[in-house]
Amino acid sequence: MDEIHIAKLFASFAKEHFFTFRSCNVGSKRNEWCGKCPKCLFTYIMLCNYIEDAALQKIFGKDMLDDLALQELFDGLSQSDAVKPFECVGTYDEVNYALSKKYYSYSQQELPSLLKTYKPKNMEYPLHVNYDGQNNLPQKFKKNLKSHVEKLSF
Repeated sequence: MDEIHIAKLFASFAKEHFFTFRSCNVGSKRNEWCGKCPKCLFTYIMLCNYIEDAALQKIFGKDMLDDLALQELFDGLSQSDAVKPFECVGTYDEVNYALSKKYYSYSQQELPSLLKTYKPKNMEYPLHVNYDGQNNLPQKFKKNLKSHVEKLSF
């Protein structure tokens, strides 16, 4: 299961955790999203198609796709010829799938700053998920995970 699948599962089934989950290494000691690092931007991008904009901006404290200070990180996450951040983030394909989908959800007049120069990709992403049970989850969680994975419909 890829990061994009996890984001969709999280957005669909864990609304009660929207304001308490964290993946930011920089803000972890303060229990916050720093809004300036690759993990924050990547997580925002993964969730941007599955959580409403207003809620996502409240979670992260801003519209991260409208922050030009993040241009270098944005390029590193979305362009294979740029320097990819040395953080635990997903693939270029995942990022570009999410960004392209988000890009087409806007009119040209309302594009956030980072998407104004972004070139969306016409790409397919293998979003079909099969649960194979090959994991190290405790037995009590496996049935729950399997049922949620089967509900994914991209």
